Amino acid sequence: MPIFDVNDFHQGGRQRSKEDQSVVRIICETSQNVVLAFWGTYGANTVNIDLIENAYRNSGFPIRIDCDVNVNPPPQDFLDKYGHSYWIAEKNRVEIA
Repeated sequence: MPIFDVNDFHQGGRQRSKEDQSVVRIICETSQNVVLAFWGTYGANTVNIDLIENAYRNSGFPIRIDCDVNVNPPPQDFLDKYGHSYWIAEKNRVEIA
């Protein structure tokens, strides 16, 4: 499982998707030049996003995250448009290291 050092929130933190208001995301920039997109469902499952936000509130940056990333990268059009290196779904394991 890769470990990433988050050093900033892209777009200021938690955002709801413009395309689907039930989708919530937080985009994290890392010291490894990797952009992580953590996904959740508004009102249902935002446990990974909550974990990251709480770590930031408690200690600030950097936040060391150990997580399971999706094996397949985001589709090329998303890579080109948003620059996400990995998507981390709400069901994926995320731990503050």
